[in-house]
Amino acid sequence: MSFMSNMMRNGMAEMMQDMWERMVSDNYTRSDFAMYPLLQKIGIRALIESNLRASDGEVLDRPLGSPIVLSEWEKLLLNPVFLNKFPVDDKEDIDTSTTIGPQAENPLNLDIPIIITGMSWGTALSLKMKRTLARAASKTGTATNTGESP
Repeated sequence: MSFMSNMMRNGMAEMMQDMWERMVSDNYTRSDFAMYPLLQKIGIRALIESNLRASDGEVLDRPLGSPIVLSEWEKLLLNPVFLNKFPVDDKEDIDTSTTIGPQAENPLNLDIPIIITGMSWGTALSLKMKRTLARAASKTGTATNTGESP
């Protein structure tokens, strides 16, 4: 091992030892380590934003939408076993039909369990686009929602 690498290793070891001693011996309310469980609970964004609000005393301006993540895609688990072998035989028919509101007077029967959702409260799409989406939904055996509210 070279002199420089040995010196850096010893320096890092001393730094880590000092940090460890401070974490386990400092009063918890003054410990730098106390920030770790807080960050796990509320997150770095919330901590920074609360500090900004506290220092300015004003509401933070947000350019678009909410910072709350409603769909956490990183928690989605994909099982790659089905990339190698299909769970059913290729020739076997699978019924994907779905009924929404089976007890209703006029239940919605779909061939596939996918619905084209509303977009921008019905104002962002042209009439031509809405009609095209409706035709596509009818051809594929599903439904569409214009997004227009009553």
